[in-house]
Amino acid sequence: MLMGSTLSRWLYIAYFLEVGLVLTVVPWSNYWDRNVLGEVIPPLKVVLQNNYIRGGVSGIGLINLIAGFGEIMTVIAITRSNSERNDSEAVPTLEDPIEVIEPRSNEF
Repeated sequence: MLMGSTLSRWLYIAYFLEVGLVLTVVPWSNYWDRNVLGEVIPPLKVVLQNNYIRGGVSGIGLINLIAGFGEIMTVIAITRSNSERNDSEAVPTLEDPIEVIEPRSNEF
């Protein structure tokens, strides 16, 4: 596996976990209640304080967390399969690499 693809996978994992954690926790915090958009548009504030909306946003956060952990399991599985493949493709070593040839004797 290329180093770039491994790095990009870990960046995706970090993204999924961070977004999942934020979307799961923030709808139930005071930060969500003090939303600037809700203060500018009062009907939107009523919608944002609805527990079903908060639960929906938290559900999307849980989906992101599950995707992040699933990607971690995929990276671990790929790493294990690559290490097993590298172990099986190792160059076999000879037990006795130097073969000693006895000189022929001229005696019959």
